Amino acid sequence: QLRPQGQVGPLRPQTSAQPQLQRLQSPAQPPRPQTPPRWAQREYQHGDELLPSYPFIQWVNRGDMLEPRQARGGFACPLSQKLPIPDSIYAVLHHPEGNTTDVYYTDHLTVAVLRTRDAWVDPKTRMRLPGYMPDARKKLQVLCYLKTDEGAHGLIMLTFIGLAGSRFKAARQDFINAVRKATNGKAPGYAFWMTVLASDPELVGKGNNKSPITPVTWDGDFDPDRDYIGDEALDGIDWAEVERWANAWKTPGPNGEGEVETGPEPEEEEIPF
Repeated sequence: QLRPQGQVGPLRPQTSAQPQLQRLQSPAQPPRPQTPPRWAQREYQHGDELLPSYPFIQWVNRGDMLEPRQARGGFACPLSQKLPIPDSIYAVLHHPEGNTTDVYYTDHLTVAVLRTRDAWVDPKTRMRLPGYMPDARKKLQVLCYLKTDEGAHGLIMLTFIGLAGSRFKAARQDFINAVRKATNGKAPGYAFWMTVLASDPELVGKGNNKSPITPVTWDGDFDPDRDYIGDEALDGIDWAEVERWANAWKTPGPNGEGEVETGPEPEEEEIPF
């Protein structure tokens, strides 16, 4: 190797790898903190497009829509929601159009009802209507806690279509009357557990056009000390969210979540005139 002109002392080997080695041996720099995107840094007002959403359990009017076939209808919840429903079994719910949904099924539930909402729904467009129209179906949703082996779970929704909703309202009113009597009017019904169940099927309709339904009823058993849902469950209720959920159906709009299609239901005299 030739010595450059004017250089004294020993030769230094020249290698292109040296600068790279020096870079690799530099101390690691701590990662820069990630700044959340601007949209995630804001607090928003919850309008009608950001409505509260809850898992749901639906009332099925006929046990023959389930596989294995049941002697009566009852409560069905899609398996995908993974709700801890006591005393439930696996079943397949068959829909009128031929498809199916895997569900948990039970013929009874114990719940604490906070609020309800209902609307007339067009069965073709599945839109909520401003009032009754011919062939419209009444849809009722119930916001509640579900009683499980671990205590209060929720909030969740119960969904009823047609006549089943009217029967549930009547059952709930019987329960509220029992609460008022037992507490001398000092406590509301939502502070206590209510067990609702599938009763024996009955035929409804007019003349030769009758169909079987499974009525939903209250079991009639109430003890305020035993059935109190507890301070923790009551203190955890966000009443502003509950009221926003209840008021969401005061105007027409999309039917929304909380229903698996089970076909038309037979009606008694529910036409409001």
